[in-house]
Amino acid sequence: MADPPPHRSLEDLCQELEQEARHRIGNSFQAVSALTKARARAVADAPTKAELNELAARVEAFAAAHANLRFQDGRPVMLMKEAIESLVNGLRVQHEIAGESVDLDVAPFDMDPDQGLPLVLILHELSAHSFKCHGAPKICLTADTRDDVARLTIVDLGFHLPKEVSAASGGSLGWDLIRLLVRQAGGSLLRPEGRSDAVEITVPRHRR
Repeated sequence: MADPPPHRSLEDLCQELEQEARHRIGNSFQAVSALTKARARAVADAPTKAELNELAARVEAFAAAHANLRFQDGRPVMLMKEAIESLVNGLRVQHEIAGESVDLDVAPFDMDPDQGLPLVLILHELSAHSFKCHGAPKICLTADTRDDVARLTIVDLGFHLPKEVSAASGGSLGWDLIRLLVRQAGGSLLRPEGRSDAVEITVPRHRR
């Protein structure tokens, strides 16, 4: 007679379900990205090809953030150091950028997923634009938290921002997304005094 299965605690079951859900959703992101890239390879029109590749990159940015969701003390959190490093490493591979081109100084911290995801996606839009259009400039990226607010500072972007960054435009989808994400998270996007090639993003760590 077979032995009964060992008793598992509710915590163990929840962890197993979390891992399974993360794995399945991660596979879905990978499938969407792969299909989008395949379509891009099959398209002859250069602007359409570029837009499809940018779409695939944005899906991969979602995947980098999602892969670092965890449950801690009964609530979901996003591990920001890991999510940011995963995103930047993915951009390095995509744009064939040397590792020394990005100087990362990210303190370990977590955020509510509704707050952390917009911050990761804003970083993706700024960094991808810098890598794609400005020859892999030397980017210095720092992130930390003070007063329960996450601060992400990027310097040496390789391009110059207007004094009123929140009004930056040019008709690009990237800037429209950045403004939308900043507003969604209740954050701010500022240009440090005296630096036109730097930006500071602040986002509350927790949903208000």
